[in-house]
Amino acid sequence: MHAYTFRIVLEDYDDFYADIEVAANQNFEDLHKVIVELAELKGNEMASFYFCDYSWKRKSEIALVDLSEPDEEDATKPLIMKDCILAKTIYDPHQRIMYVYDFLNMITFYLELKKISEAQKGAKYPRVSKKCGELPKQGAVLPQKFITEFEDEAAVVFDANENDFEGEEGEEPFGEFGEEFSSESTEKSSDEF
Repeated sequence: MHAYTFRIVLEDYDDFYADIEVAANQNFEDLHKVIVELAELKGNEMASFYFCDYSWKRKSEIALVDLSEPDEEDATKPLIMKDCILAKTIYDPHQRIMYVYDFLNMITFYLELKKISEAQKGAKYPRVSKKCGELPKQGAVLPQKFITEFEDEAAVVFDANENDFEGEEGEEPFGEFGEEFSSESTEKSSDEF
């Protein structure tokens, strides 16, 4: 039996990575569970894996549960995690997979298959074989430095006493707009039709 080793990173968070080993005969639900445990997620939200190309463009989905309509064609239904065995689903030796947890908050992890090797006898899979750094807790407040940087970039200065729509002193903000569209001109244009 073989084991697949995936490198996993969290989107937009450079202070963490881990290697996860999964047995070739295990399914994507097993991989999902070890990610939930690793990231200390609550495990009560929807999640999906997406096979990606080399530029991380999503291709096909493997969903936690089937939410498609019963009358949908089989071609449009996503694959389901518990039904997808890794050895029967992964063909690229450097497969890239995106994992999205909690579609309201879009917690996104990137996984890349690093190697396929013989499984160790007596080892329990899936397992985290290497971990570097710590992940932020689910629902954690961003560190103050990120909040400050965001506020600085997104700051909008607005003076409630200033009227941005006034032109030069005494000038109407839109010129002679009101006179141009008087009731007479409207009546003339409607008679032309």
